Amino acid sequence: MANYDIFISYRREGGLEMADSIYQRLQNAGYSVFLDLEQLASGKFNEQLLSVIDSCQDFILVLPENALDRCAQEDDWVRQEVEYAIKQNKNIIPVMLRGFVWPHKDELPQTLSELPNYEGISATDHKVFPENMERLKSKLLHSKPGISWYKYKTHLLVSALVLFVILGSIFAWW
Repeated sequence: MANYDIFISYRREGGLEMADSIYQRLQNAGYSVFLDLEQLASGKFNEQLLSVIDSCQDFILVLPENALDRCAQEDDWVRQEVEYAIKQNKNIIPVMLRGFVWPHKDELPQTLSELPNYEGISATDHKVFPENMERLKSKLLHSKPGISWYKYKTHLLVSALVLFVILGSIFAWW
């Protein structure tokens, strides 16, 4: 499985579109980002997700309206992902969508009680979303954009091909 810098956790109901938008913007900016739509291989889902979280520096949590309500259930996947990220001391960045309100600390499981204290961004207004994404990239993420192994292999392959064409032309000319 590939290594990623950023893990995006979200609720499919209400959070998928924003999670995908954040994923696309960060990918286009050169970050290595995990979004669980099609990036997992065969095998145990839970072990793979936790392994990806282990490899990441940053953990983005997309929070649509009522996103934390199901976290009262111990088997809730968003809860398990967040608890694991907290336990692994990941840089957690909440992204609050329109209608999201932090529940009272007494309404959150003890393991998530500090979650409202993490600095995040608001994604309630599409007019300021680009500025909030820039703030996310410049101030909140610990990861830095770079050339992923996939991009590196592609650049290396293209460079090698160009070199062979040039060398072939030179030797053919002699």
